[in-house]
Parts: sequence; structure tokens; C-alpha cells
Amino acid sequence: MCWGFARRAVVATTTVTGVDRGYTIDATTGTYDIALDPAATLGDGFVFGVYNSGAGTVTINPNGAETIRSPAGSATTLALTQGQGVLVFCDGVGFDVIANATLPTSGTNTGD
Repeated sequence: MCWGFARRAVVATTTVTGVDRGYTIDATTGTYDIALDPAATLGDGFVFGVYNSGAGTVTINPNGAETIRSPAGSATTLALTQGQGVLVFCDGVGFDVIANATLPTSGTNTGD
């Protein structure tokens, strides 16, 4: 299987939608939210990364009462400080993350 993570730089509140499948959302500056479309809309198997390369705190905010599960437990938001990155997996109902993932911040990364 081949994964390609293209980069989308953001500098203000944004929403992850279906077109962001396989992208690394790179928060390059500031403190703001990265909202997520509903899990049912994104669907089972939707994957993307979030990396905070800027100063400030970026908060991943699932839709409504949906949760994001990390090694620390389940919550309605997940905050990333400068230098932190996660891979986010949607199961069609909620979201799971792999914390402390090494994410590309430029170009395209592919691997088998």
C-alpha cells in the first residue's frame, strides 16, 4: 500500500473535508481550531495528518459530540503545541490518532 501525504499549510481556523484525504494539515502560525467534517461524511478509512510547525496551540475539533481517541483517552478536542503532530484515522463514527507521528511538512512522501 502506498500513502502520499501532500502538505496544506494553514494560518487560521479551517475545516478538514473530504478533499483533505491523505494530506498533512500544517499549522504554520497562531492559535486556532482545525474543525473536522462529521465522521459519517468523511467515512471509514479517511486518514490525514496534522502538524503544528508554528508557535501557538492548534486544537483539532471533531464535529458536534464526536470524539477523538488518543493514547491519553477519548475527548471532544485534541490540542497540539509547537512541534507536535498526529495521524488521524476516521472509522465513520469518530476519530483515532497515532500521537508523536513523524509527518512530512513539504513535498510528497510515499512508502510501501
